[in-house]
Amino acid sequence: MDLSQVIVLLTASDYTISREIIQRGFGALFFIAFLSAFNQFPALLGERGLTPAPRFIALTTAAQAPSLFRWRR
Repeated sequence: MDLSQVIVLLTASDYTISREIIQRGFGALFFIAFLSAFNQFPALLGERGLTPAPRFIALTTAAQAPSLFRWRR
């Protein structure tokens, strides 16, 4: 197979419609995700939210709190 034939295959000019569908699908998915987060945000915010951070921090020790920097128990 010649190199010029491979380059012609990689241009993918005939995949325009599928690329548009995938990109718009991801856009719709992100829109729904951000809309969902926007609707849930007031319940999570503030001192009277679902898990108020200051009270959680005051009641837990460093060993009990979840952390990305702690690898072992």
